[in-house]
Amino acid sequence: MRFQKMPKAEARPNDTPAMREAIDLLIEKGIDVRRPANSDHQLKLDGQTSYFPTKGTLYIDGEQQARPERGLQALEKWIAQHAALLSFG
Repeated sequence: MRFQKMPKAEARPNDTPAMREAIDLLIEKGIDVRRPANSDHQLKLDGQTSYFPTKGTLYIDGEQQARPERGLQALEKWIAQHAALLSFG
């Protein structure tokens, strides 16, 4: 499914604390974060970047493996590098 057609990310009742924290951080930073309807573990940060909060991994479509950086620090670094391009505010 295309990024713009995915539902905007919001916390669900059974989400882990890591998922809730990631969603809150991304929304607070003005990132148009989406969440595939059929995924309990994935957030889409743009058309090709996924973040998996439970493992703390960033994955770019087409790459062989997840980025080596992990956790909220990696997510915050990604936000800093991409926020100007992805901001909806």
